[in-house]
Order: sequence, then structure tokens, then C-alpha cells
Amino acid sequence: MAANLGLFLWVENQTREFVYCVVNPKKDGTMITKEVKWIRLAPGWAKLNTDGSYTAANGLAGCGGLIRGSDGQWITRFAKSINVSSSIATKLWELREGLTICMEMHLQAVEVELDASAAISLVSSNFSSNGDLSGLVDDCKELLLRMSQAKVSHCYGMPTATSML
Repeated sequence: MAANLGLFLWVENQTREFVYCVVNPKKDGTMITKEVKWIRLAPGWAKLNTDGSYTAANGLAGCGGLIRGSDGQWITRFAKSINVSSSIATKLWELREGLTICMEMHLQAVEVELDASAAISLVSSNFSSNGDLSGLVDDCKELLLRMSQAKVSHCYGMPTATSML
């Protein structure tokens, strides 16, 4: 049952995203502006921001990200073309790439910001997954566990700070 619970949570998150984006689109078109800015970290911490894109029509996908130090200076960045079959796989792949670079750079205190709550739920869950994404989820969990300190949180997607409700 535990293995199936991970799959259940993933399906539930995908369904919520579908309902939010497709079935129940922006109701009244009211614009809300949300300020998105970088916040200084505690000394010794680094911040990993990632983003990616997947186009179902042609199967093209890519991911990238950047790592900043506690005072905001850029440490490094990455970008690559990837071979995935869904937007959630893109989000997990970008997280794995970023965490791998953090480990290669021996960063031990990392705050990760993602714009995908479904991916955050998968890597934060205590349950094992057994679907197509299980390898990516397990890799991300393992990389996070290998760090002395890691925080994963949701952030609003860039480049715009405006969303429709």
C-alpha cells in the first residue's frame, strides 16, 4: 500500500494541476501583482533556483538554474536540453541537475526554490514512488539527504511576477 500511496499522491497532484489550469481557468481575469525578489540568506547558505520547460506538441524540453551565495553573488549556472515526457519530469530533472552541481561544489547548506508544488510534494514525501518518475524522485531525495542542511520551498515562476486569479 505504501508504494501505491506515492503514486496516489502524484496522481492527485497532477489532477489538481489539470483542474486548476484547464478545467477551471482564470475566472474573472483580475490581475494580482506579487513582488518576487531575492532575499539575503544566512552566512554559509547558498540558494538554488531552477526552471524548465516542456512542450508536449514536439517533445522538446530543457532545464536550467543558478546558484547564488549568501550575499547574492552568482556562484554558477547551468542549462541543458533534456529528454522527458511530462512537465513534472522536467521539474524533477532540473532539481536533480541543480542538486548534483551543489554536491559537486561541496555546498552543504542549500535553500532550493522551485515553481512546481507537485515536484516539491514528491521529493518531500516519506513514501516510496514506483512510477515512471521514481528514479528521478529517489535521486532528488538522496541528494537532499546527503546535504547537511537543505530547504525546499515553492516560489513563483519567473520571468514575470504577475499571475491571473
